[in-house]
Amino acid sequence: MVIDENFNSLHVIQKHLEPWGIQEDFMDALMIKSNGSVDVGSVVSRIMSNTEPKVYLKEYGEIARKALQKHEGL
Repeated sequence: MVIDENFNSLHVIQKHLEPWGIQEDFMDALMIKSNGSVDVGSVVSRIMSNTEPKVYLKEYGEIARKALQKHEGL
């Protein structure tokens, strides 16, 4: 599974699960992180969302393709 994680949103979800007794580290999911500073899961790459949309989409596509090829057997 590849998760597009933006602005530490997965970290917030992780913290909201804790009061329910759920301790999830998301290490079995590949993360493409856009902005934010708290790493959750297996971050395979970072991309800045402050670039022009066309550039962002091109970079994102390349990163996602490489991540999936590298981790094809998961």
